[in-house]
Amino acid sequence: MDAYCVSQSKAEGPVMAAVREKMLATPWGEEWEKRRTMFSYGEEMSTDPLEAMLLKQLAFMAKPRRILEVGMFVGYGSAAMLEGAPSAQVVSLDIDPYLKDWVAECLAPFPDAAKRHEVLVGPALDSLQKADGEFDLIFVDANKAEYRRYVEIILERKLLSDSGMIVCDNVLYNGYPYVNSHFDAQPKRRDFGNAIKDFNKWVCEHPQLEQVVLPIRDGVSLVRHKQAFAPPPRTGLKATPSFVPGVTDYYTFTPAPYALIVDIAMREKGVAAEAIVAYERFIDLPNLENRCPAILEMNPHGTVPFFRMDDGTFLNETLAMTEYMDEVMPEAPSLVGRTAKERAYVRMWQSRLEEHYIIPAFYGHRNWTSSDDCEEGHFMRGFFSKRLTAEHGSLMIPNAWMEWIAWARNRIVWLDRQKQKEGSEKGRASEYIAGDFVSPVDIRVYVCLWFFSEAFPYPPQKILEDLKGQIPWVQAWYDRMHARPAVAAARKYREESLVAYEARKNTGERAPNSAIP
Repeated sequence: MDAYCVSQSKAEGPVMAAVREKMLATPWGEEWEKRRTMFSYGEEMSTDPLEAMLLKQLAFMAKPRRILEVGMFVGYGSAAMLEGAPSAQVVSLDIDPYLKDWVAECLAPFPDAAKRHEVLVGPALDSLQKADGEFDLIFVDANKAEYRRYVEIILERKLLSDSGMIVCDNVLYNGYPYVNSHFDAQPKRRDFGNAIKDFNKWVCEHPQLEQVVLPIRDGVSLVRHKQAFAPPPRTGLKATPSFVPGVTDYYTFTPAPYALIVDIAMREKGVAAEAIVAYERFIDLPNLENRCPAILEMNPHGTVPFFRMDDGTFLNETLAMTEYMDEVMPEAPSLVGRTAKERAYVRMWQSRLEEHYIIPAFYGHRNWTSSDDCEEGHFMRGFFSKRLTAEHGSLMIPNAWMEWIAWARNRIVWLDRQKQKEGSEKGRASEYIAGDFVSPVDIRVYVCLWFFSEAFPYPPQKILEDLKGQIPWVQAWYDRMHARPAVAAARKYREESLVAYEARKNTGERAPNSAIP
């Protein structure tokens, strides 16, 4: 059966293949004889191919931000998880310095994977005491006699995130945990088998954990925090499709940039496309429906998008909406951060980029529409003169539009300079602005850059094009954001909505999901 399963499983990627091929080509016996390795190794000690492919799929489904591997050997499991979670940071623990260099050499042709992989050398029990932060996926495959202590330290030091999972290998250990010692083919391994048996029982009876043991190869267990109780049923919500808990309606004008921000955030949190369509209430922004009495009664700020909550109140402002989603949808990857430090860094970078890039970029565009540089007859001419008024707590400064845009451009240059400095000081810069995970600041800055350079260049703010080759971190970050499935899907939906809106204008039809009866 195992052979058939392996033959029909084709999930090994190029990084995994490179590790496996090098492992098979390495003369482990000679390396041991020359005392280059700490122990006598063999290919049978590596994570099994079928199990590695399972790890890759688990990593893909979990979308972890950080992964911890307790026991690396040649890093076949590490490679699987690096492939399965292409934005995750993988931290591997191994006692042998030889293996750290061996794996680094193997990953060298794959710089994206290499820069996301860190190896801590030393006994696993010591390294676990030094590990910092939370991990969303933890793979345990080290000294079988120490499994229980590994998990105890993981719990004591809160290394497993609330929605994280521990995957333990060899939990059936050649049958020793459930077969009488009379049948032992290798009696010297009985102690390890007993340790695994005790570990499985300890996890099974642990009041804070729940476990599933699977007969995959030498046994795999999936362990996670036990849910104390099921959440109470929510009232006032449509049954299907599932949307943001506590929200009954989503008021928006999809083509608008701030609407795109929330759309991306919802998709990153796992809200299905059909749910977004079902809950959407269309507001005709160009025709000032957002400023009509009915909408201002719900949202006096007059901006889109906003949520109607199940208690009849309304929630506006994209950052507040994103933070709310993050709180009520904890099962999905967090956008605002899972620890106090992560949340603080997100807020810090949000403030740095909101005040000095996003606001200047938007006000450069808005003030341009009322300036002499916006020619008569341009479709945006005077667009904001009826919106940014004293009555609405605003003011137009048309002559300053160029200074606003220069300010925004300067901040993007500054951002790249900070990330270059971070890379020099720490060995690498973070994948995203506030860390190695996507946060609201990434979504907001990306949308602003994309919208004013590609979707709505009035006037053009082509910062990446103008500074091509001068801001490498920002360009690489932008490309990562642009390629994210949630971002691509939101852009596509925006384009489809815009086409439908233009078609309705030509026929005089109203949107079937109009917010105004």
